[in-house]
Amino acid sequence: MPGTVYYPPPYYDTWPSYYGYGYRYMYAPGYIAEDEYAVIETNLYETGHDKLVWAASSESVMGGSDQNMIKSYIGIMVNTMAGHGLLGK
Repeated sequence: MPGTVYYPPPYYDTWPSYYGYGYRYMYAPGYIAEDEYAVIETNLYETGHDKLVWAASSESVMGGSDQNMIKSYIGIMVNTMAGHGLLGK
């Protein structure tokens, strides 16, 4: 994010002091924002035939515990595949 320059309000005093005032300004420095994303792909193959049966991909913002995100993702994928009748008992 770029920095921002703030100029002081208009100055109405003596002429000699105007120049020093006119060159003053405030500056809010910029900053760098970094976001990390995880792109996860899940593929389900039929055993014995190496045939792709189902595939999904997901993009998620990384934050907090990576292990919690991975466990949550696995749970969602397993529930989704089970809901489609793709997992045996």
